[in-house]
Amino acid sequence: PSRPLPARSAIPVPIATPAASCLVDPDRTAPSLTVLTPSRDSRLIVAVAVFAIIVLTVLLLLAPARFMTEDDAKYLGIGTNVFRGHGPTTVFGTFFPYHSPLWPVILVGPRFLFGVDAVWWGHVLAIASACGIVALTAYFGGRIWSLAGIAAAATVVAFPYFLSLGRGLGLDLPAAFLSLAYLAIGLAAVRRRSLRWAVAAGAVFAVAFLIKEI
Repeated sequence: PSRPLPARSAIPVPIATPAASCLVDPDRTAPSLTVLTPSRDSRLIVAVAVFAIIVLTVLLLLAPARFMTEDDAKYLGIGTNVFRGHGPTTVFGTFFPYHSPLWPVILVGPRFLFGVDAVWWGHVLAIASACGIVALTAYFGGRIWSLAGIAAAATVVAFPYFLSLGRGLGLDLPAAFLSLAYLAIGLAAVRRRSLRWAVAAGAVFAVAFLIKEI
């Protein structure tokens, strides 16, 4: 014999809405909730990231350049010796084996090619890298949760050591920015299934690796 169909259950069932998924009880009126749509989330993250980048840029432009450290002077000396034909050597004439000469060449190259002050150029690169780190941090945090992206951008800008690095000529911020850029481009390559984007991601990672490591 055929079994009778079960009676309709009164248990709340999940109902999908464009903004969010929630449990709705047909016998009760759901409370009014303000739910951020994905587009509103994106606009909010972008607004906070742009504001954080503007604040960071103003702070780094107004703050005096950090007293040149031994590392800063070392990079300038190595880059100068490379363009003078002495190879990656320090001002004392010794070979420097701990990092590739790429970052010193990037620092000093515009001075030899266009007459641009190397210290000013390094400061510009540090500020640009710092802003890129804030933007990508907000992007990756926002992929998890909108508030995570907002908190990540604000936390990075408020970190004193991060601001200190932005006032120098070191390679840490450029390497960190390019590493995050590699992840963003790599994710785009997987999403697009694009060989060109994958090659671009590998090239960015190679530059990041050569800046920071041997």
